Amino acid sequence: VSYGGGVAMRMAADHPDFADGLLLLASDGPGSTLEGHRQETAMRLFDNPFSPFARKVRMVLDHKGLPFEAVDALALTELPGLREVNPRGEVPVLVDDGVVVVNSADIVAYLEHRYPGAPVYPAGPAERVSARAWERLADGLLDAVLHDLSLWIWPTLHRADRAPDGLVQAGHRDLRAVLERMEGALEAAPFLC
Repeated sequence: VSYGGGVAMRMAADHPDFADGLLLLASDGPGSTLEGHRQETAMRLFDNPFSPFARKVRMVLDHKGLPFEAVDALALTELPGLREVNPRGEVPVLVDDGVVVVNSADIVAYLEHRYPGAPVYPAGPAERVSARAWERLADGLLDAVLHDLSLWIWPTLHRADRAPDGLVQAGHRDLRAVLERMEGALEAAPFLC
């Protein structure tokens, strides 16, 4: 896949030395090297207003005061552009000065490293580990529970069928466990991390 200026990219999953979320960019000819390249445009965020993961990235960009162009990448007219930068067709995807990063946690980690001003993670190693653990919990279990529950109890969906037996009860139980864990952590400190 080609991405502007003669730069080719390939998925980092094909390369063992890089994180899953990073797409590698390489020059394909003289005059198109990334070395010394200056960012000429704002970052581009392939986004969707309904994605909690894209919302997380928008919040970090806003917190850091970084300009970016948001593209509703799940709009039918924008899907081809999204698939150019992420063949899986998932949001969010951040394009920053020739670097393409997929997955909200990888995007936040990239932004934290590349733009350290106004950090979103704590400075201390133990606190940072705790913050990343809460992020994984929110991105994994909490998102899955809320998503599954919303499919069956969101009032505007007007589903004609019913949730599988026990699903809503299990979702409530799992959600209660997460909230109790959060409450317990908040008894010891004013913030989770």
